Amino acid sequence: MKRTTKFWLIAVAITVASALYQRATGPTYPVSGSVALHGRTVHYRLDRSHGGETDHQVRIATESPEITGRLSWKRHKTGDDWTTIAMRSENGELVGLLPHQPPAGKLDYVVELRAGNDLAVLPPQGGTVIRFKGDVPLFVLIPHVLAMFGAMLLSTRAGLEYFSPEPHLRGLIWWTLGTLAIGGLFLGPVVQKYAFGAYWTGWPFGQDLTDNKTLVAFLAWLVAAVALFRSRAPQRWALGAAIVTLVVFLIPHSVLGSELDYEAMDRLEGSAPSSSGTERHGAPSAIATFSIVARDSVTGELGVAVASRFFAVGSVVPWARADVGAVATQSFANTSFGWTGLDLLAEGNDPESALRKLLDADNDRNRRQVGIVSGSGASVTYTGSECLAWAGGRSGRNYAIQGNILAGESVVSAMESTFVHTGGTLADRLYLALVAGDRNGGDSRGKQSAALLVVKKGAGYGGYTDRAIDIRVDDHADPFAELGRLLTLAQVNYAWNQGWTLFMERQYQPALLAQERAAQLAPDNPEVWYDLAVIRLAAGKMDDALSALEAALRMNPKLRAQARADGDLARLRTLQRFIDLTRPE
Repeated sequence: MKRTTKFWLIAVAITVASALYQRATGPTYPVSGSVALHGRTVHYRLDRSHGGETDHQVRIATESPEITGRLSWKRHKTGDDWTTIAMRSENGELVGLLPHQPPAGKLDYVVELRAGNDLAVLPPQGGTVIRFKGDVPLFVLIPHVLAMFGAMLLSTRAGLEYFSPEPHLRGLIWWTLGTLAIGGLFLGPVVQKYAFGAYWTGWPFGQDLTDNKTLVAFLAWLVAAVALFRSRAPQRWALGAAIVTLVVFLIPHSVLGSELDYEAMDRLEGSAPSSSGTERHGAPSAIATFSIVARDSVTGELGVAVASRFFAVGSVVPWARADVGAVATQSFANTSFGWTGLDLLAEGNDPESALRKLLDADNDRNRRQVGIVSGSGASVTYTGSECLAWAGGRSGRNYAIQGNILAGESVVSAMESTFVHTGGTLADRLYLALVAGDRNGGDSRGKQSAALLVVKKGAGYGGYTDRAIDIRVDDHADPFAELGRLLTLAQVNYAWNQGWTLFMERQYQPALLAQERAAQLAPDNPEVWYDLAVIRLAAGKMDDALSALEAALRMNPKLRAQARADGDLARLRTLQRFIDLTRPE
C-alpha cells in the first residue's frame, strides 16, 4: 500500500474517532441509563439540547400504570425555586413538558419516579441541564458540518506529512485553511445566529469556547501557511498545527458554549417602570396584563391565570363560576365585566353575545380587553383599538388568551402553544401557559403580581363552595416562582379536600383516587398519608391502609395517640401490626 494511501486512512480513522469522542462526551448529548423500580427496570433517555420554538417533551417509558412521575425544573444558575408538575400517563409513557426558553437559555431538570413506597431519581446523580436553541436550516447546517469535518480530515492529513521523506504540504495547508474559514469563520457564525441570536460570542466579544476553538485552529494553520515561505522545515509547523486542531476537536462540543444570563435579563426586566408610570391623570390605571381563561373538557373545571406589573392583579382580573364560565377583564379594567359577563352566560348567552352586550353598555370600550370562556368551551377574546401596545389575543376551543403592554406577540403565541400541547390538570396547564408568557418577555415593564383561580361544582372546602384553587401573589420580586410554590400546595389541598369530602359522603372509591393523588403530590406530608390510611381502609384495602399509616407515623410519631383513638381506624385495632405501629414510645 502506498504511503499516501496509508496517511489518508490514518487521517480518516483519527477524524472519525474524534467525532465519536465528541459525541460521547459533549454536554448537549442525551443522558441515558436504567434504574430498578418496584421490581421493574426502567430505561430512560434525558435530552440536553432542544431546538425550535416548542416546549420540550420529557418522556419515560414505564409500561406500568403503577409508576407515577414528577418533573421538576428551574432556570440554570439562578436562585429560582423549583417548579414541579405531575407527569401524565400516555401510551405506556410518562410525559412532562419543560417550558420553552429563549435562545441559549438553560433549565436544570430532574425526574422522580414512584411506585408504592419506592422512589427513583433520574438521572441518579440528581439532575441534568438542557439548553434551548433556535432551528438551524439544513441548507446552512449540513455544509457547516461537512466543512468542519473536512477541515479536521485535511488538518490531520497535512500533519502526517511530517513523516513523509518528501512532504507535499502546500495544497493540503491551503485546503485546510479554506475549509476552516468556510466552515468555522463563515458558516459557523451563521449557524450561531440561527441557534442563539448572535453571529460571534467568542473573543474579543465573549467567552464562547466553540467560537474560540475555531479561531485558535485557524490561527494555527495561518502560522503553518506562513511557515511555507519562511521556514526550512514547514512540515514541523504543519504537525504542530495539526496537533493543535486535534486537541481543539477533542474538546467536547458546546463546552462553555453560548449561555443566556438570566440574572442580567431579570435585572433588565426589573428596571422597567412601575405601573404608576402609565397611569393617565384622572383615569383608572391601564393594567398591563397577560391572562388565560380556560376550561378542562374532561373535568369541567373552569379557570383563569393572570400576571401583571400591577399590585394585586388577582383582585381585579379573574372571575369564574362553576358550570357557567370564566372571564378575564383587563386594560383600564371595567371590573363589572366580570360578574355581569358571568350573569349573561348563566342566562344562556354564548361568549360572543355576552361580549357584545358588555361592550354596547360601555362608553370606554376601545380601551378594554376581555377574554371569556363558557361552560361548554365556547370562547372569545377582545382587544380594544386604544389598548397600549403590544396588545392582542388568541382564542380557540376551551381557551382565550390576551395581553396588553407586552414585549410582543410571542407572549400570547407561546401561551397558546403551551396550553394546547401540555397535559396535566387545568391548573398545571394554566400555570405553565403563564410561565411561557413570562419566558417570552411577558409584561414589557416587568413583573409584580400573579393569580390563578380554578372552579368546579362543590370542589371548595367541605364541598360548600366551588373554589377548588384560589391563589394570589400580590407583590413579589418573582411572582411566577411564588405562584408555582403556592400551586403545589394548592394542588395537594385540592386533591386532599376532594378525597375527604367524598369520604364523608361515603363515596369511598372516588375518594381513594383523589387521596392517592394528594399523597403522590405530598410524599412528605404525614397528615395526608394518615387520611390516606383512613380512606384506604374504608375502600376495603386493609394492608394498603396499614402501609399508609406506617408511613404517616414514621414521619410524625405524635400521630400514634390519634390513631389509637380514631374511630375511622377501629377495624385495625385488633391487628398486631397496628398495635406495634401505634404503641406508645
